[in-house]
Amino acid sequence: RLDCINPTVQSDLNILFLPTAAGICSAYLPLMSRLKDMRLYTLSLPLTQCTVSPVVDFAEASIRLIEQTGMAPESIVLVGWSMGGVLGYEILQRWSRTGGAQPALLMLDSGFGQGLHPITFDADFQLLMFAVELGLSAEYFSAFNQQNGSVEKLQWLQHYLTTLSVEVTPEMLLEWSRAYCQRLQNLERHVTEKVSTPASRITLIKAAHHPHGRDHLGWGDIDEIIKWHSVEADHQSIVKHPDVAEVLRQICQQQQQFVAQNRK
Repeated sequence: RLDCINPTVQSDLNILFLPTAAGICSAYLPLMSRLKDMRLYTLSLPLTQCTVSPVVDFAEASIRLIEQTGMAPESIVLVGWSMGGVLGYEILQRWSRTGGAQPALLMLDSGFGQGLHPITFDADFQLLMFAVELGLSAEYFSAFNQQNGSVEKLQWLQHYLTTLSVEVTPEMLLEWSRAYCQRLQNLERHVTEKVSTPASRITLIKAAHHPHGRDHLGWGDIDEIIKWHSVEADHQSIVKHPDVAEVLRQICQQQQQFVAQNRK
């Protein structure tokens, strides 16, 4: 589903935040708080469903949802953290095939395949990251990891979530975690192609404190069409970094200029 966070805001641009592997956009809240003067949208996905090729399938479903709103592609700035950035690139790739106007894309520490650290595909690490996306704060990492096995960890997480006023059944949490881990596993096998979008329209900000498998995060020769930045942050905190909001504002200004030129 596609939801507008602040429909009363008047803007020529639409900033569309893309879901992470958890299927939600809660990770972007610190970034959204810095952009209240812009029209913001969130795209969410079925929490417990995972297909054989989730990134590709989600990209196609996302385009259908966006097209139903009537938004012009050039009025959109896609923002994706982690798997959300890979999803944004696949959306852009499919839009580029039409030969028409395209959105701008900002990826935040997004990678796939051999570009990711091997720990990304470790089952225990994935379960911890799932808990983090649902709101687990750093001071509770040790307590979570001390639980014996995935069942106990999910039981502990369910209790923890109640302290955040989040109610979820054990069955729901189990299916949700399985879908999350399957989506991350898919990133190891994910492949993509180069789009015909100018480099200035695709930006990737790396987290300098996140250990990566390779500098190009798996993008290979595609990095030629990507404008790269780096901020002093780790993978989780990058969405809170003030420089990210500043880069996003610059991208929006460039996209507004592009929209204005197309109207002439």
